[in-house]
Amino acid sequence: MSLLLGIDLGQTSTKLIALRPDGTVAATASAGYPVHYAGAHGVEQEPDDWVRAVGTACAELCTAIDPAEIRAIGLSSAAHHGVLLDESQRPVRRAILLTDGRSQPQARELESLAGQEILERSRNAVSASWTLAHLRWIGAHEPEALARARKLVFAKDYVRLALTGVLATDRIEAEGSMLYAARTGDWDPELVRLAGIGAELLPPIHEPSEVVAELSARGAEITGLPRGIPVVAGASDTAAEAFAAGAVHPGDAVIKLATAGNVNVMTEHPRPSRNWLTYSHPVPGLAYHCQATNSAATALGWWQQRCGLPFAELLAEAEQSVPGAGGVLFHPYLLGERSPVWDADVRASFTGIGAASTRGDLTRAVLEGVALSLAECLQGYRAEGVRVPSAVIIGGGARNPLWRQIVSDVLGLPLRYPALADSSAGAAMLAGIGTGVLPAPAGGLAELPPLDEHIPDEAATAGYRRLLGLYTEIRTRLADVRTRLAEIKYQ
Repeated sequence: MSLLLGIDLGQTSTKLIALRPDGTVAATASAGYPVHYAGAHGVEQEPDDWVRAVGTACAELCTAIDPAEIRAIGLSSAAHHGVLLDESQRPVRRAILLTDGRSQPQARELESLAGQEILERSRNAVSASWTLAHLRWIGAHEPEALARARKLVFAKDYVRLALTGVLATDRIEAEGSMLYAARTGDWDPELVRLAGIGAELLPPIHEPSEVVAELSARGAEITGLPRGIPVVAGASDTAAEAFAAGAVHPGDAVIKLATAGNVNVMTEHPRPSRNWLTYSHPVPGLAYHCQATNSAATALGWWQQRCGLPFAELLAEAEQSVPGAGGVLFHPYLLGERSPVWDADVRASFTGIGAASTRGDLTRAVLEGVALSLAECLQGYRAEGVRVPSAVIIGGGARNPLWRQIVSDVLGLPLRYPALADSSAGAAMLAGIGTGVLPAPAGGLAELPPLDEHIPDEAATAGYRRLLGLYTEIRTRLADVRTRLAEIKYQ
């Protein structure tokens, strides 16, 4: 039997999947790692924690499968997570994550210096979530770290380096750095200059399904797998999961409820805009566009920790609430916000709590607040003429049918919950295509029937449409209040 191994590095844990060529899952495993918060806006991780987690998860996976059956390995990870390496290929410092807001001043500086040029060269508007801004921040605050750097890779590429000894990245990950010129297919000299680094730091760029290395002796020791297994370039998590979920045609859309939340739409040609992120797709010629809210499952996890109850109990209480959560509204801005706000300083809030409000109301308000943030993202597409008739819904949060239905009602979209719904499956599929284990059709294994489907309730959708207007209005009205609140000093 042949198996394909997909490794996805999420923002809190790594997930591994052993996938059969027919699309059925032989085994999965996962292992977590800490997130390090620095001050009000810093969000970082230790790159070696990713490698250790992959080793731990591989050990678990190998109890359920025969390691000798693995024919190829693919990796994916959240984009923008740059890792600076010294001359010994060791990390110079922790990796800055995309939810880190410290480089907002540098992003504003870049916008002032060359905002339109950056948009034209990278197909994206600069913000604090991009590696370009992170590098500017490091140059301003930790110049000694930047001076020690000899190479720059990204999260999954650092793990592949540990497993194979080969430095490489893929074109989609390269786009996520904001140092890449999509029109030329190579690193952009002007964007590299703006980052304050030299071009010699940047790795070779490959196609996502291209075999770039083999598992080394050290990689075999880390994973417990036989050395010599082909390893492909892989792709960012959103690209890999879109591929796995079957979003491989223009007009296809993906709603993601994970650590962060995404609304991703596929188009035949790139449609750059300041309102969303634009990337190329694993299917050559296709583009996908991403709008995102920083806190999706993060918001529910934060609330669950404050309540001290199991998720199942909280969600059962939320089912006893009603659409509109009894008049309680939640803005999920625990880590600032991306689309369409683009403000690292905006913060979360509950509005409308009364004496009759229940814990179930507040839990439902958290679920609805994330969905309303996703609805604002969808509004941005529709405002620019991008049609989205339906979508697939994926991510850890999508495992809950109540949340899936809430999202369907809030967005007014029919949703399918696919059988293959995560980045690790997409990474495994790319590995299969690159090694010939799988053919390379546009749809991969997308024809697998969905596990569930949701149709929006018309009455609930109409109510949520009115609520969305209040959601936007409240955020706007509170913006100045939040700013003044943050400025108060107590000592």
